[in-house]
Amino acid sequence: MKPVLLLSLVISSLFGGRPAAAAEIPATLQVMSAVPDDAAFTMVLRDFADRRKTVLGSGSLAAILRTPFVRRFAASPEFARLADMEKRILGELGTSRVEILDDAFGEMVVFSWMPGDKVGAEPRPDRGLFLFALKDADRFDKLLARIHEVQKTAGELKELREIRTGDIAYWHRVKATGGDEYCVREGRVFIHASEPKLLERAVVKLRRTKADDAPAFASRLKSLGLDSDLFVWWIDPRKFDAEFAAGMKKAGAQERILLDSLVGNWAAITDLWVRVDVRTALEVSIGMKTDPKKWPAPPANAKAVRASLWSVVPEDSLLAIAGSVDLVQVLHDIGNLMTADEREKARAGLLEALDRGLGRGRSAILEKGLGKEWGVWVWPAKPDAGWFPSVLVPVPLGDTPAGAKAGDLLYDSLSLLGGLLRLNYPAIVTERENAPEGELRYLKADGLFPTGFRPTWGVRGNYLVIASSPEVLRGFVAPKPVPVADEVPIARISFTAWKAFLDTRDKEAAEWLAIAQKSSAKDIRRDLTEFRENIAPFDKLELGRTYTRERFGLTLRLTPAPTAKEPLP
Repeated sequence: MKPVLLLSLVISSLFGGRPAAAAEIPATLQVMSAVPDDAAFTMVLRDFADRRKTVLGSGSLAAILRTPFVRRFAASPEFARLADMEKRILGELGTSRVEILDDAFGEMVVFSWMPGDKVGAEPRPDRGLFLFALKDADRFDKLLARIHEVQKTAGELKELREIRTGDIAYWHRVKATGGDEYCVREGRVFIHASEPKLLERAVVKLRRTKADDAPAFASRLKSLGLDSDLFVWWIDPRKFDAEFAAGMKKAGAQERILLDSLVGNWAAITDLWVRVDVRTALEVSIGMKTDPKKWPAPPANAKAVRASLWSVVPEDSLLAIAGSVDLVQVLHDIGNLMTADEREKARAGLLEALDRGLGRGRSAILEKGLGKEWGVWVWPAKPDAGWFPSVLVPVPLGDTPAGAKAGDLLYDSLSLLGGLLRLNYPAIVTERENAPEGELRYLKADGLFPTGFRPTWGVRGNYLVIASSPEVLRGFVAPKPVPVADEVPIARISFTAWKAFLDTRDKEAAEWLAIAQKSSAKDIRRDLTEFRENIAPFDKLELGRTYTRERFGLTLRLTPAPTAKEPLP
Protein backbone atom coordinates (compact mmCIF):
# COMPACT_ATOMS: atom_id res chain seq x y z
CA MET A 1 0.00 0.00 0.00
CA LYS A 2 1.36 3.44 -0.87
CA PRO A 3 2.33 5.59 2.15
CA VAL A 4 0.05 8.42 1.05
CA LEU A 5 -2.96 6.09 1.06
CA LEU A 6 -2.30 5.03 4.64
CA LEU A 7 -1.69 8.66 5.55
CA SER A 8 -4.97 9.75 3.97
CA LEU A 9 -6.90 7.12 5.91
CA VAL A 10 -5.21 8.09 9.19
CA ILE A 11 -5.83 11.79 8.64
CA SER A 12 -9.44 11.21 7.69
CA SER A 13 -10.05 9.42 11.00
CA LEU A 14 -8.05 11.70 13.26
CA PHE A 15 -7.89 15.33 12.31
CA GLY A 16 -9.93 18.37 13.02
CA GLY A 17 -8.92 21.77 14.29
CA ARG A 18 -9.56 25.46 14.62
CA PRO A 19 -7.30 28.35 13.76
CA ALA A 20 -5.40 30.35 16.34
CA ALA A 21 -2.92 33.18 16.37
CA ALA A 22 0.44 32.50 14.77
CA ALA A 23 3.22 31.64 17.16
CA GLU A 24 6.67 33.21 17.01
CA ILE A 25 8.29 30.31 18.86
CA PRO A 26 9.39 27.41 16.61
CA ALA A 27 6.60 24.88 16.29
CA THR A 28 9.05 21.99 16.73
CA LEU A 29 10.13 23.42 20.10
CA GLN A 30 6.51 23.70 21.18
CA VAL A 31 5.80 20.15 20.11
CA MET A 32 8.73 18.80 22.12
CA SER A 33 7.58 20.84 25.15
CA ALA A 34 4.11 19.33 24.97
CA VAL A 35 5.26 15.68 25.05
CA PRO A 36 3.66 14.14 28.19
CA ASP A 37 6.02 13.35 31.06
CA ASP A 38 4.21 10.07 31.74
CA ALA A 39 4.46 8.69 28.18
CA ALA A 40 5.29 5.00 28.03
CA PHE A 41 6.59 5.47 24.51
CA THR A 42 6.90 8.31 22.03
CA MET A 43 7.41 8.21 18.26
CA VAL A 44 9.01 11.13 16.43
CA LEU A 45 9.02 11.73 12.67
CA ARG A 46 11.32 14.65 11.95
CA ASP A 47 11.62 17.09 9.01
CA PHE A 48 9.74 14.85 6.61
CA ALA A 49 8.43 17.72 4.50
CA ASP A 50 11.92 19.13 3.91
CA ARG A 51 13.58 15.71 3.65
CA ARG A 52 10.87 14.13 1.50
CA LYS A 53 12.83 14.39 -1.73
CA THR A 54 16.00 13.28 0.03
CA VAL A 55 14.23 10.30 1.59
CA LEU A 56 12.27 9.20 -1.46
CA GLY A 57 15.23 9.81 -3.74
CA SER A 58 17.92 8.44 -1.43
CA GLY A 59 20.17 5.78 -2.85
CA SER A 60 18.99 2.95 -0.59
CA LEU A 61 15.26 3.56 -0.89
CA ALA A 62 15.46 4.33 -4.60
CA ALA A 63 17.42 1.11 -5.06
CA ILE A 64 14.72 -0.90 -3.30
CA LEU A 65 12.02 0.67 -5.46
CA ARG A 66 13.97 -0.27 -8.60
CA THR A 67 14.26 -3.99 -7.84
CA PRO A 68 12.32 -6.44 -10.06
CA PHE A 69 10.47 -7.73 -6.98
CA VAL A 70 8.99 -4.30 -6.22
CA ARG A 71 8.29 -3.63 -9.90
CA ARG A 72 6.33 -6.90 -10.17
CA PHE A 73 4.27 -5.93 -7.14
CA ALA A 74 3.61 -2.49 -8.63
CA ALA A 75 2.28 -4.20 -11.78
CA SER A 76 -0.04 -6.56 -9.87
CA PRO A 77 -3.86 -6.23 -9.87
CA GLU A 78 -3.81 -5.77 -6.07
CA PHE A 79 -1.52 -2.75 -6.36
CA ALA A 80 -3.67 -1.35 -9.16
CA ARG A 81 -6.74 -1.50 -6.89
CA LEU A 82 -4.84 0.32 -4.14
CA ALA A 83 -3.71 2.96 -6.63
CA ASP A 84 -7.33 3.47 -7.76
CA MET A 85 -8.43 3.83 -4.14
CA GLU A 86 -5.70 6.37 -3.50
CA LYS A 87 -6.73 8.32 -6.59
CA ARG A 88 -10.35 8.36 -5.42
CA ILE A 89 -9.47 9.51 -1.90
CA LEU A 90 -7.17 12.25 -3.14
CA GLY A 91 -9.87 13.34 -5.58
CA GLU A 92 -12.45 13.59 -2.79
CA LEU A 93 -10.03 15.61 -0.66
CA GLY A 94 -9.11 17.84 -3.57
CA THR A 95 -5.40 17.51 -2.93
CA SER A 96 -2.30 15.77 -4.25
CA ARG A 97 0.13 13.25 -2.89
CA VAL A 98 2.85 15.85 -2.39
CA GLU A 99 0.51 18.33 -0.69
CA ILE A 100 -0.93 15.80 1.72
CA LEU A 101 2.54 14.61 2.73
CA ASP A 102 3.82 18.11 3.26
CA ASP A 103 0.68 19.50 4.91
CA ALA A 104 0.20 16.59 7.30
CA PHE A 105 3.76 15.69 8.23
CA GLY A 106 5.13 19.22 8.16
CA GLU A 107 8.24 19.79 10.25
CA MET A 108 7.60 17.15 12.90
CA VAL A 109 5.05 14.55 13.95
CA VAL A 110 5.01 13.14 17.49
CA PHE A 111 2.81 10.41 18.93
CA SER A 112 2.87 9.59 22.64
CA TRP A 113 1.10 6.66 24.28
CA MET A 114 0.20 6.30 27.94
CA PRO A 115 -1.02 2.94 29.29
CA GLY A 116 -4.36 2.79 31.03
CA ASP A 117 -5.24 1.10 34.30
CA LYS A 118 -7.22 -2.05 33.62
CA VAL A 119 -6.93 -3.65 37.06
CA GLY A 120 -7.50 -0.73 39.45
CA ALA A 121 -10.68 0.28 41.24
CA GLU A 122 -11.48 2.69 38.41
CA PRO A 123 -10.22 1.17 35.14
CA ARG A 124 -8.93 3.73 32.65
CA PRO A 125 -8.31 3.12 28.95
CA ASP A 126 -5.02 3.70 27.17
CA ARG A 127 -4.45 7.28 26.03
CA GLY A 128 -2.80 8.69 22.93
CA LEU A 129 -1.62 12.14 21.88
CA PHE A 130 -0.63 13.36 18.40
CA LEU A 131 1.37 16.57 17.97
CA PHE A 132 2.04 18.06 14.52
CA ALA A 133 4.45 20.92 13.81
CA LEU A 134 2.98 22.32 10.58
CA LYS A 135 4.76 24.13 7.77
CA ASP A 136 1.70 26.02 6.53
CA ALA A 137 -1.25 26.35 8.90
CA ASP A 138 -3.61 27.85 6.31
CA ARG A 139 -3.08 24.99 3.85
CA PHE A 140 -3.59 22.53 6.68
CA ASP A 141 -6.89 24.18 7.66
CA LYS A 142 -8.19 23.80 4.11
CA LEU A 143 -7.25 20.13 4.13
CA LEU A 144 -9.02 19.61 7.49
CA ALA A 145 -12.16 21.37 6.32
CA ARG A 146 -12.33 19.09 3.31
CA ILE A 147 -11.72 15.99 5.48
CA HIS A 148 -14.60 17.01 7.77
CA GLU A 149 -16.88 17.48 4.79
CA VAL A 150 -15.99 14.10 3.30
CA GLN A 151 -16.40 12.31 6.64
CA LYS A 152 -19.78 13.91 7.33
CA THR A 153 -21.00 12.97 3.88
CA ALA A 154 -19.84 9.39 4.45
CA GLY A 155 -21.51 9.26 7.88
CA GLU A 156 -18.22 8.67 9.69
CA LEU A 157 -18.37 11.99 11.59
CA LYS A 158 -21.69 12.62 13.33
CA GLU A 159 -20.93 16.01 14.85
CA LEU A 160 -18.18 18.54 15.45
CA ARG A 161 -18.74 20.30 18.80
CA GLU A 162 -16.80 23.26 20.11
CA ILE A 163 -15.77 23.00 23.78
CA ARG A 164 -14.37 25.75 26.00
CA THR A 165 -12.44 25.16 29.21
CA GLY A 166 -11.19 28.48 30.57
CA ASP A 167 -9.29 30.14 27.76
CA ILE A 168 -8.83 26.91 25.83
CA ALA A 169 -11.24 26.23 22.95
CA TYR A 170 -11.10 22.97 21.01
CA TRP A 171 -13.15 20.54 18.97
CA HIS A 172 -14.92 17.41 20.13
CA ARG A 173 -15.25 15.03 17.19
CA VAL A 174 -18.27 12.78 17.75
CA LYS A 175 -17.74 9.72 15.57
CA ALA A 176 -20.26 7.19 14.36
CA THR A 177 -18.03 4.32 15.49
CA GLY A 178 -14.99 4.13 17.74
CA GLY A 179 -14.00 6.46 20.54
CA ASP A 180 -14.54 10.21 20.33
CA GLU A 181 -11.61 12.52 19.62
CA TYR A 182 -10.48 15.97 20.73
CA CYS A 183 -8.34 18.33 18.70
CA VAL A 184 -7.19 21.89 18.25
CA ARG A 185 -4.71 23.95 16.27
CA GLU A 186 -2.56 26.40 18.22
CA GLY A 187 -0.55 28.48 15.80
CA ARG A 188 1.47 26.03 13.74
CA VAL A 189 0.90 23.13 16.12
CA PHE A 190 -2.00 20.72 15.69
CA ILE A 191 -2.97 18.60 18.70
CA HIS A 192 -5.12 15.49 18.66
CA ALA A 193 -5.89 13.56 21.85
CA SER A 194 -8.02 10.66 23.00
CA GLU A 195 -9.35 12.56 26.02
CA PRO A 196 -9.98 16.26 26.88
CA LYS A 197 -7.61 16.58 29.85
CA LEU A 198 -4.72 15.21 27.82
CA LEU A 199 -5.31 17.85 25.15
CA GLU A 200 -5.73 20.65 27.68
CA ARG A 201 -2.45 19.80 29.42
CA ALA A 202 -0.68 19.80 26.05
CA VAL A 203 -2.07 23.24 25.18
CA VAL A 204 -0.96 24.67 28.54
CA LYS A 205 2.58 23.33 28.12
CA LEU A 206 2.69 24.55 24.54
CA ARG A 207 1.65 28.08 25.52
CA ARG A 208 4.24 28.24 28.27
CA THR A 209 7.11 27.37 25.92
CA LYS A 210 9.85 30.00 25.67
CA ALA A 211 12.31 30.44 22.84
CA ASP A 212 15.27 29.48 25.03
CA ASP A 213 13.62 26.42 26.60
CA ALA A 214 15.28 23.00 26.51
CA PRO A 215 12.34 20.56 26.75
CA ALA A 216 13.05 17.50 28.88
CA PHE A 217 12.14 15.03 26.14
CA ALA A 218 14.25 16.81 23.51
CA SER A 219 17.20 16.84 25.91
CA ARG A 220 16.76 13.13 26.57
CA LEU A 221 16.83 12.31 22.87
CA LYS A 222 19.91 14.49 22.41
CA SER A 223 21.73 12.70 25.23
CA LEU A 224 21.00 9.41 23.48
CA GLY A 225 22.19 10.70 20.09
CA LEU A 226 18.66 10.49 18.67
CA ASP A 227 18.03 14.16 17.94
CA SER A 228 18.54 14.19 14.15
CA ASP A 229 17.19 10.88 12.84
CA LEU A 230 14.25 10.70 10.47
CA PHE A 231 12.26 8.43 12.80
CA VAL A 232 12.70 7.50 16.47
CA TRP A 233 10.58 5.25 18.67
CA TRP A 234 11.58 5.83 22.29
CA ILE A 235 10.33 3.58 25.11
CA ASP A 236 10.39 4.14 28.89
CA PRO A 237 10.82 0.70 30.51
CA ARG A 238 9.61 1.95 33.89
CA LYS A 239 6.09 2.40 32.54
CA PHE A 240 5.92 -1.37 31.99
CA ASP A 241 7.15 -2.46 35.44
CA ALA A 242 3.59 -3.04 36.63
CA GLU A 243 2.96 -5.40 33.70
CA PHE A 244 6.13 -7.28 34.61
CA ALA A 245 4.93 -7.65 38.20
CA ALA A 246 1.47 -8.77 37.11
CA GLY A 247 3.03 -11.23 34.68
CA MET A 248 5.14 -12.71 37.47
CA LYS A 249 2.03 -13.41 39.57
CA LYS A 250 0.22 -15.15 36.72
CA ALA A 251 3.23 -16.98 35.26
CA GLY A 252 3.60 -20.73 35.32
CA ALA A 253 6.78 -22.49 36.42
CA GLN A 254 8.55 -22.20 33.05
CA GLU A 255 7.46 -18.60 32.44
CA ARG A 256 8.50 -17.59 35.96
CA ILE A 257 12.03 -18.82 35.34
CA LEU A 258 12.24 -16.72 32.20
CA LEU A 259 10.80 -13.63 33.90
CA ASP A 260 13.09 -14.08 36.91
CA SER A 261 16.10 -14.08 34.58
CA LEU A 262 14.88 -10.93 32.85
CA VAL A 263 13.66 -8.89 35.79
CA GLY A 264 17.14 -7.95 37.01
CA ASN A 265 18.25 -6.80 33.59
CA TRP A 266 14.95 -5.05 32.94
CA ALA A 267 15.27 -2.97 36.10
CA ALA A 268 18.66 -1.74 34.92
CA ILE A 269 17.41 -0.50 31.53
CA THR A 270 16.59 3.21 31.51
CA ASP A 271 15.84 3.74 27.80
CA LEU A 272 14.91 1.59 24.80
CA TRP A 273 14.68 2.82 21.23
CA VAL A 274 14.32 2.06 17.55
CA ARG A 275 15.71 4.55 15.04
CA VAL A 276 15.48 4.81 11.25
CA ASP A 277 17.44 7.18 9.06
CA VAL A 278 17.85 7.44 5.30
CA ARG A 279 20.67 9.43 3.81
CA THR A 280 23.33 7.77 1.65
CA ALA A 281 22.42 4.48 3.36
CA LEU A 282 19.29 3.10 4.98
CA GLU A 283 19.92 2.52 8.70
CA VAL A 284 17.66 0.73 11.16
CA SER A 285 18.86 0.46 14.76
CA ILE A 286 17.65 -0.86 18.08
CA GLY A 287 19.34 0.16 21.29
CA MET A 288 19.15 0.53 25.01
CA LYS A 289 20.79 2.52 27.78
CA THR A 290 21.40 1.02 31.20
CA ASP A 291 22.18 2.14 34.70
CA PRO A 292 25.76 0.87 35.25
CA LYS A 293 25.10 0.53 38.98
CA LYS A 294 22.28 -1.95 38.33
CA TRP A 295 23.45 -3.69 35.16
CA PRO A 296 24.41 -7.24 36.24
CA ALA A 297 27.49 -7.75 34.06
CA PRO A 298 28.73 -4.62 32.27
CA PRO A 299 31.61 -5.17 29.84
CA ALA A 300 35.04 -4.22 31.13
CA ASN A 301 35.89 -1.98 28.17
CA ALA A 302 34.72 1.60 27.87
CA LYS A 303 34.04 0.94 24.18
CA ALA A 304 33.15 -2.06 22.08
CA VAL A 305 36.09 -4.28 21.10
CA ARG A 306 36.25 -5.17 17.43
CA ALA A 307 36.88 -8.86 16.80
CA SER A 308 40.45 -9.22 15.53
CA LEU A 309 39.26 -11.74 12.91
CA TRP A 310 37.95 -8.81 10.88
CA SER A 311 41.56 -7.85 10.20
CA VAL A 312 41.94 -10.94 7.96
CA VAL A 313 38.48 -11.03 6.35
CA PRO A 314 38.80 -10.38 2.58
CA GLU A 315 37.15 -7.17 1.41
CA ASP A 316 35.41 -9.02 -1.42
CA SER A 317 33.76 -11.57 0.88
CA LEU A 318 30.34 -12.67 -0.27
CA LEU A 319 29.43 -13.22 3.37
CA ALA A 320 31.40 -12.58 6.55
CA ILE A 321 30.40 -13.10 10.18
CA ALA A 322 32.76 -12.61 13.10
CA GLY A 323 32.52 -11.68 16.75
CA SER A 324 33.40 -12.49 20.31
CA VAL A 325 31.16 -15.17 21.84
CA ASP A 326 31.72 -17.16 25.00
CA LEU A 327 29.97 -20.33 23.87
CA VAL A 328 30.19 -21.99 27.27
CA GLN A 329 28.61 -18.95 28.95
CA VAL A 330 25.87 -18.81 26.31
CA LEU A 331 24.96 -22.45 27.01
CA HIS A 332 25.00 -21.68 30.73
CA ASP A 333 22.65 -18.71 30.22
CA ILE A 334 20.26 -20.84 28.14
CA GLY A 335 20.26 -23.41 30.93
CA ASN A 336 19.24 -20.73 33.42
CA LEU A 337 16.03 -20.23 31.43
CA MET A 338 14.97 -23.85 32.10
CA THR A 339 13.61 -25.67 35.10
CA ALA A 340 16.06 -27.84 37.03
CA ASP A 341 14.67 -31.04 35.45
CA GLU A 342 14.73 -29.59 31.92
CA ARG A 343 18.24 -28.26 32.45
CA GLU A 344 19.50 -31.65 33.60
CA LYS A 345 17.87 -33.44 30.65
CA ALA A 346 19.34 -30.93 28.18
CA ARG A 347 22.77 -31.23 29.78
CA ALA A 348 22.65 -35.01 29.69
CA GLY A 349 21.58 -34.98 26.03
CA LEU A 350 24.35 -32.56 25.05
CA LEU A 351 27.00 -34.56 26.91
CA GLU A 352 25.80 -37.78 25.29
CA ALA A 353 26.00 -36.20 21.83
CA LEU A 354 29.50 -34.86 22.53
CA ASP A 355 30.63 -38.17 23.94
CA ARG A 356 29.48 -39.94 20.79
CA GLY A 357 31.37 -37.53 18.57
CA LEU A 358 34.47 -36.88 20.68
CA GLY A 359 34.78 -39.84 22.97
CA ARG A 360 33.41 -40.37 26.45
CA GLY A 361 34.47 -37.80 29.03
CA ARG A 362 36.16 -35.50 26.51
CA SER A 363 33.56 -32.74 26.45
CA ALA A 364 35.26 -31.13 29.46
CA ILE A 365 38.32 -30.54 27.28
CA LEU A 366 36.29 -28.31 24.99
CA GLU A 367 34.68 -26.51 27.91
CA LYS A 368 38.10 -25.49 29.20
CA GLY A 369 39.89 -25.06 25.89
CA LEU A 370 37.62 -23.13 23.52
CA GLY A 371 38.30 -19.46 22.86
CA LYS A 372 35.87 -16.62 22.21
CA GLU A 373 36.54 -15.17 18.75
CA TRP A 374 34.42 -17.04 16.20
CA GLY A 375 33.97 -16.37 12.53
CA VAL A 376 33.10 -17.63 9.07
CA TRP A 377 33.57 -15.97 5.71
CA VAL A 378 33.01 -16.87 2.08
CA TRP A 379 34.65 -15.18 -0.91
CA PRO A 380 35.10 -15.91 -4.64
CA ALA A 381 37.78 -18.45 -5.43
CA LYS A 382 40.63 -17.69 -7.82
CA PRO A 383 39.74 -18.12 -11.52
CA ASP A 384 41.76 -21.36 -11.82
CA ALA A 385 40.45 -22.88 -8.57
CA GLY A 386 36.97 -23.91 -9.71
CA TRP A 387 33.62 -22.20 -9.30
CA PHE A 388 32.97 -23.14 -5.65
CA PRO A 389 33.62 -20.13 -3.35
CA SER A 390 36.43 -20.17 -0.81
CA VAL A 391 35.18 -20.82 2.72
CA LEU A 392 37.03 -20.38 6.00
CA VAL A 393 35.78 -21.22 9.52
CA PRO A 394 38.28 -20.50 12.33
CA VAL A 395 37.27 -22.20 15.60
CA PRO A 396 38.92 -20.32 18.51
CA LEU A 397 41.19 -22.11 20.98
CA GLY A 398 42.44 -20.74 24.26
CA ASP A 399 46.08 -19.67 24.46
CA THR A 400 46.65 -22.29 27.17
CA PRO A 401 47.57 -26.00 27.42
CA ALA A 402 43.80 -26.67 27.59
CA GLY A 403 43.41 -24.85 24.27
CA ALA A 404 46.08 -27.04 22.65
CA LYS A 405 44.30 -30.16 23.90
CA ALA A 406 40.99 -28.88 22.51
CA GLY A 407 42.65 -28.27 19.13
CA ASP A 408 44.04 -31.80 19.02
CA LEU A 409 40.66 -33.23 20.04
CA LEU A 410 38.79 -31.35 17.31
CA TYR A 411 41.41 -32.25 14.69
CA ASP A 412 41.18 -35.96 15.55
CA SER A 413 37.36 -35.84 15.65
CA LEU A 414 37.18 -34.31 12.16
CA SER A 415 39.64 -36.94 10.92
CA LEU A 416 37.39 -39.64 12.36
CA LEU A 417 34.39 -38.04 10.67
CA GLY A 418 36.24 -38.09 7.36
CA GLY A 419 36.88 -41.81 7.80
CA LEU A 420 33.21 -42.45 8.50
CA LEU A 421 32.21 -40.57 5.33
CA ARG A 422 34.46 -42.88 3.31
CA LEU A 423 32.40 -45.87 4.49
CA ASN A 424 29.27 -44.41 2.87
CA TYR A 425 30.98 -42.75 -0.10
CA PRO A 426 33.88 -44.88 -1.36
CA ALA A 427 34.81 -42.15 -3.87
CA ILE A 428 36.05 -39.97 -1.00
CA VAL A 429 39.80 -40.06 -0.42
CA THR A 430 41.54 -38.66 2.67
CA GLU A 431 44.86 -36.90 2.10
CA ARG A 432 47.42 -35.70 4.63
CA GLU A 433 49.86 -32.83 4.19
CA ASN A 434 52.75 -31.86 6.47
CA ALA A 435 53.89 -28.27 6.78
CA PRO A 436 56.04 -26.25 9.22
CA GLU A 437 52.82 -24.70 10.60
CA GLY A 438 51.40 -28.13 11.35
CA GLU A 439 49.68 -31.07 9.73
CA LEU A 440 46.48 -30.67 7.76
CA ARG A 441 44.05 -33.15 6.26
CA TYR A 442 41.54 -32.86 3.47
CA LEU A 443 38.98 -34.88 1.54
CA LYS A 444 38.70 -35.10 -2.22
CA ALA A 445 36.17 -36.85 -4.41
CA ASP A 446 36.10 -36.18 -8.13
CA GLY A 447 32.55 -36.04 -9.42
CA LEU A 448 31.03 -35.97 -5.93
CA PHE A 449 32.21 -32.59 -4.64
CA PRO A 450 31.81 -29.40 -6.68
CA THR A 451 34.90 -28.27 -8.56
CA GLY A 452 37.34 -26.62 -6.18
CA PHE A 453 35.78 -28.01 -3.00
CA ARG A 454 38.03 -30.20 -0.85
CA PRO A 455 37.08 -29.98 2.83
CA THR A 456 40.25 -29.26 4.84
CA TRP A 457 41.10 -28.89 8.52
CA GLY A 458 44.15 -28.16 10.61
CA VAL A 459 45.37 -26.27 13.66
CA ARG A 460 46.94 -22.88 12.97
CA GLY A 461 47.99 -20.86 15.98
CA ASN A 462 45.09 -20.47 18.38
CA TYR A 463 42.52 -21.71 15.86
CA LEU A 464 41.27 -25.02 14.53
CA VAL A 465 40.69 -23.91 10.94
CA ILE A 466 38.14 -25.55 8.65
CA ALA A 467 38.45 -24.54 4.99
CA SER A 468 37.05 -25.35 1.56
CA SER A 469 40.47 -26.43 0.22
CA PRO A 470 44.10 -26.83 1.33
CA GLU A 471 45.02 -23.65 -0.58
CA VAL A 472 42.47 -21.65 1.39
CA LEU A 473 43.70 -23.02 4.72
CA ARG A 474 47.33 -22.30 3.80
CA GLY A 475 46.33 -18.69 3.17
CA PHE A 476 44.98 -18.21 6.70
CA VAL A 477 47.12 -15.83 8.76
CA ALA A 478 46.86 -15.01 12.43
CA PRO A 479 44.57 -12.02 13.01
CA LYS A 480 46.10 -8.76 14.19
CA PRO A 481 44.95 -6.78 17.23
CA VAL A 482 42.53 -4.03 16.30
CA PRO A 483 41.64 -0.83 18.20
CA VAL A 484 38.41 -0.31 20.10
CA ALA A 485 35.59 1.46 18.29
CA ASP A 486 32.17 2.93 18.95
CA GLU A 487 30.61 0.40 16.56
CA VAL A 488 32.04 -2.96 15.58
CA PRO A 489 30.94 -5.20 12.69
CA ILE A 490 29.14 -8.47 13.27
CA ALA A 491 28.17 -9.46 9.74
CA ARG A 492 28.53 -8.19 6.19
CA ILE A 493 27.05 -9.26 2.85
CA SER A 494 28.70 -7.74 -0.21
CA PHE A 495 26.18 -7.55 -3.03
CA THR A 496 28.90 -6.10 -5.26
CA ALA A 497 30.95 -9.27 -4.72
CA TRP A 498 27.90 -11.45 -5.32
CA LYS A 499 27.20 -9.68 -8.62
CA ALA A 500 30.79 -10.24 -9.78
CA PHE A 501 30.61 -13.90 -8.71
CA LEU A 502 27.35 -14.56 -10.55
CA ASP A 503 28.57 -12.75 -13.65
CA THR A 504 31.41 -15.26 -14.03
CA ARG A 505 30.33 -18.45 -12.25
CA ASP A 506 26.56 -18.72 -12.62
CA LYS A 507 26.70 -21.28 -15.46
CA GLU A 508 29.01 -23.66 -13.59
CA ALA A 509 27.08 -23.24 -10.35
CA ALA A 510 23.75 -23.88 -12.08
CA GLU A 511 25.03 -27.04 -13.76
CA TRP A 512 26.33 -28.54 -10.51
CA LEU A 513 23.23 -27.52 -8.52
CA ALA A 514 21.00 -29.06 -11.21
CA ILE A 515 22.75 -32.42 -10.76
CA ALA A 516 22.73 -32.21 -6.96
CA GLN A 517 19.06 -31.17 -6.79
CA LYS A 518 17.94 -33.25 -9.79
CA SER A 519 16.55 -30.13 -11.34
CA SER A 520 16.92 -28.13 -14.54
CA ALA A 521 20.08 -26.09 -15.00
CA LYS A 522 18.04 -23.64 -17.07
CA ASP A 523 15.56 -23.07 -14.22
CA ILE A 524 18.32 -22.67 -11.65
CA ARG A 525 20.20 -20.23 -13.84
CA ARG A 526 16.98 -18.25 -14.32
CA ASP A 527 16.58 -18.06 -10.52
CA LEU A 528 20.20 -16.93 -10.15
CA THR A 529 19.65 -14.26 -12.79
CA GLU A 530 16.57 -12.98 -10.94
CA PHE A 531 18.55 -12.90 -7.70
CA ARG A 532 21.28 -10.96 -9.52
CA GLU A 533 18.74 -8.40 -10.75
CA ASN A 534 17.25 -7.91 -7.28
CA ILE A 535 20.62 -7.22 -5.65
CA ALA A 536 21.93 -5.12 -8.56
CA PRO A 537 21.04 -1.74 -6.96
CA PHE A 538 22.90 -2.51 -3.70
CA ASP A 539 26.50 -2.47 -2.57
CA LYS A 540 26.40 -4.16 0.83
CA LEU A 541 24.35 -4.99 3.91
CA GLU A 542 26.05 -4.65 7.29
CA LEU A 543 25.14 -5.48 10.87
CA GLY A 544 27.07 -3.61 13.54
CA ARG A 545 27.08 -3.65 17.32
CA THR A 546 27.62 -0.98 19.96
CA TYR A 547 28.38 -2.33 23.43
CA THR A 548 29.71 -0.13 26.22
CA ARG A 549 29.29 0.06 29.94
CA GLU A 550 26.01 1.94 29.54
CA ARG A 551 24.74 1.19 26.05
CA PHE A 552 23.98 -1.67 23.74
CA GLY A 553 22.81 -1.29 20.15
CA LEU A 554 22.46 -3.14 16.85
CA THR A 555 22.45 -1.30 13.52
CA LEU A 556 21.44 -2.76 10.16
CA ARG A 557 22.84 -0.66 7.31
CA LEU A 558 21.93 -1.07 3.61
CA THR A 559 24.23 0.82 1.22
CA PRO A 560 23.29 1.32 -2.44
CA ALA A 561 25.66 0.68 -5.30
CA PRO A 562 27.28 3.85 -6.70
CA THR A 563 25.17 3.59 -9.86
CA ALA A 564 21.96 3.45 -7.81
CA LYS A 565 22.39 6.75 -5.98
CA GLU A 566 20.64 8.98 -8.50
CA PRO A 567 17.27 10.30 -7.21
CA LEU A 568 14.10 8.73 -8.49
CA PRO A 569 12.60 10.48 -11.53
